[in-house]
Amino acid sequence: MSEDKYYLISQVVEDLRREFPDISVSKIRYFDNKGLLNLQRSKSGYRRFRQEDIDQLRWMLKQQSKNFLPLKVIRNRLASGEWKQDLKTVSKNTETHIASHAATNSSFPTRLASGHRPMELTNAEFIKKSGLREAELRELQQHKLFSNKKTFNRHDLEVARLARDLLPLGLEPRHLRTYALAAERQADLAERVTRTLLVGNDTQKRKDGIEQLHAIATLGCEMQRVILARLLEETERGG
Repeated sequence: MSEDKYYLISQVVEDLRREFPDISVSKIRYFDNKGLLNLQRSKSGYRRFRQEDIDQLRWMLKQQSKNFLPLKVIRNRLASGEWKQDLKTVSKNTETHIASHAATNSSFPTRLASGHRPMELTNAEFIKKSGLREAELRELQQHKLFSNKKTFNRHDLEVARLARDLLPLGLEPRHLRTYALAAERQADLAERVTRTLLVGNDTQKRKDGIEQLHAIATLGCEMQRVILARLLEETERGG
């Protein structure tokens, strides 16, 4: 199977989170460590997901969240091949969906170059799609939520939509700079750790570096999420 048919754990989590909000890297690792997944590994030791692995994982999550089946029952149904029969009733568009999603979100040049042009929106198009007012956009740019450039991409659009939801909650554009700074620090750390792998013309070395970059980013976000949850619980308890 070609390299382009494998997905990183960060891509799998991002895709499945829309359907299963509580999915996490640690939960997938738990399934794998329990022998419920049969994942291949890259030379650097990172988990690689085939489409069949993703379909199987989605099926297991559904059995847990919708049918409330224990892992022992899920394991038996996996062993019997029952899960594959269930999948025949699922839409055949699953592979196309995640392949397209990965092509749009992956940093691998080979996936981005396969006929998918990056989104480029003019200032007017961006305002229309994001729902921001022009004054709000200017103020968000002043606080470096976006760079001062002539076009905007898909990441800018998502940031704008999140900002649009946050501002009515009592936050101001200057407050949102906190999130940008946190992301910048994480990106800087990941870049410094993987810098030696990402430079040069060694293709395999660069792929290993990109995988490590994604792994650091994904686990870093997971750690931030858990720490934030802990702090919020302390706030709720008044201390």
